[in-house]
Amino acid sequence: MERIKRKFDEIDIKILKLTAEGKTDKEIAKTINMSLSNIKYHKRKIFKLLGTKNVKDCIYKATKLDLI
Repeated sequence: MERIKRKFDEIDIKILKLTAEGKTDKEIAKTINMSLSNIKYHKRKIFKLLGTKNVKDCIYKATKLDLI
């Protein structure tokens, strides 16, 4: 579990938290001043690291791992 946590950057955690709040990719991009394509890149990375395929599972797993 700790090994997985170490693979997440600060920006990944921030994106996870904003996603859990129900923000869209566009809203997240505006909030943290990044391009939409960067947000999508980080979300794909997060999904891959957590082994999930959708937002619901991603948030569930991130919560269980105490990432958010």
